[in-house]
Amino acid sequence: MILPDGFGLSIPHQNAESDQDFYDRALGEFNPSCFYNHKRDLVYDNYFRMLWRVGWVYDQLKSILDTPDDGKIWFLGNEPHSPSQCDESPQDFANAVKFWKQEVGRPFGVAGILWGTHGYYWWKSYLSFDPPKPDAYLVHIYAYSDTDFDQQLIQAKSIFNDKPLIITECGGWNLRPEEQIKIQSRVYAAIATNQIHSAFWFSARYGPYQSYWFTTDCLTKNESVTAVGRGYKQWSSKESNTIYLPIVIG
Repeated sequence: MILPDGFGLSIPHQNAESDQDFYDRALGEFNPSCFYNHKRDLVYDNYFRMLWRVGWVYDQLKSILDTPDDGKIWFLGNEPHSPSQCDESPQDFANAVKFWKQEVGRPFGVAGILWGTHGYYWWKSYLSFDPPKPDAYLVHIYAYSDTDFDQQLIQAKSIFNDKPLIITECGGWNLRPEEQIKIQSRVYAAIATNQIHSAFWFSARYGPYQSYWFTTDCLTKNESVTAVGRGYKQWSSKESNTIYLPIVIG
């Protein structure tokens, strides 16, 4: 099984729908160790596939099986507890994961939970339906500050502690660039001290597809690198020798 390594980047497909070269430009600008979205037909070596709504596995089984079986983990689900995201009940999600395990049989992580009260209770209910053990846990952490990121990570680690933990989305809620960069430094520290296996900053560029608070984009509409993008370049670099304060998990 191949897991994503390092501090990767989400590159949403929306900006590439009419401009396939957007991927090459974003990858060339930021050189992330890995990236993902739910298009599933991309062939980059550092690309990981996602099934945004795990219930799609029933109708899309053939197309899923037609993708290369390259040993890479699949990301299943995107905030299933949220009506504005993949919106799947714990029981439906568990049944679909069982179907995936039996009919697809490829490595998988679940469930892209936005960490917090709703995500926690959805997860506890999901476990009551006896789903197959995943190969990794996937969480989203959006923080109000760098210290809030640390606290959310401590809470997530107390629950997801027997398989690799991957933060498949991270960023700050409506924060100034310097505060976003502080969160990036905490993500880097979490990876460097083996508190998490890997993480993905969200994102290369998502606006104007998101609401006003989304200040995490690394590129502007005309593809200039933002201050947040410059921070991501620094903190995602494998060659970074920046001094960081390690996270202590209690």
